[in-house]
Amino acid sequence: MASKIIKMMRFLFSVLRQVMAEIFISERRINMMFAELNVSMSEKSAASSVREGKEIYKGVLISFATTMLITGVGVTFKSRGLYKQNKAMQTSLNSVNNNGKHSNGLKLTQHQTGESAKGHRLLSADGQPVAPVNTPPSARQAQHQLQQ
Repeated sequence: MASKIIKMMRFLFSVLRQVMAEIFISERRINMMFAELNVSMSEKSAASSVREGKEIYKGVLISFATTMLITGVGVTFKSRGLYKQNKAMQTSLNSVNNNGKHSNGLKLTQHQTGESAKGHRLLSADGQPVAPVNTPPSARQAQHQLQQ
């Protein structure tokens, strides 16, 4: 009877060893599957990051191009305005320079004739000297009277 119990115990231990071996093998397989899943998730995450990076890069390029286009249009309008302003200034300055040349000519003539600018006299059409009068014209006097 003791031998039957020992045989039975040996049989149970051998079954227990086989079960334990299968459990260890199954655990290793499960760990290997988890490792493969982790690798797959990492690869997909990296691919997603690369895709997002490409999209961000496209967005930055489009934004840069749009900004440069808007800046170029603004510079074009500004330079056009400055060109027109410069032309207007040159036209205005030409007339001012011409007036300056004429005034220099008058100064030269006064200097050559010996007359001073303060010494000029007003002459009438018949050549008689005319004294300036400080009285306003009659229309102004009438307007002044109406205002009072």
